[in-house]
Amino acid sequence: HRAEGVDQGLYAPEATERTYASLLEEAEATLAGGRSVVVDATFPSRARRAPFLELARRRGVPLLVVLSEADEDTTRARLERRARDPRAVSDADLQVWRRARERFEPPGAGPGAELAEAELLAHVSGTLAAEELATLALERLATRCQARSAPLVS
Repeated sequence: HRAEGVDQGLYAPEATERTYASLLEEAEATLAGGRSVVVDATFPSRARRAPFLELARRRGVPLLVVLSEADEDTTRARLERRARDPRAVSDADLQVWRRARERFEPPGAGPGAELAEAELLAHVSGTLAAEELATLALERLATRCQARSAPLVS
């Protein structure tokens, strides 16, 4: 298992474009089938988020965003652990993460921003374990959907 360089392999612009196009297509099909959808991706820029924001608004479904950020020490430890895992799918290394961090445009919420205030679910610490983060996000999602009288599909 070898790490890909910045903008190479899994991280090449063409591969990234295919990945986001596939995510959007799957999200559209899932929503068209009357089900809820969670799209888990980096969404590094407004341009990457825009088609998904438009899809949610066009379908009239709640859009909830979780922004999770981890410090470099936490990220380094996770990447080192992943590099030793033969089942790991990602080939990202610290160089890829640093470049992604430099390019990242955080989502904005509020008047005149990319997201309406109600669409920003949470800005949470990336130092949480994946299970804790998922639990927190689901709890806030359930609360938000109940408040909007939107049904949750299990």
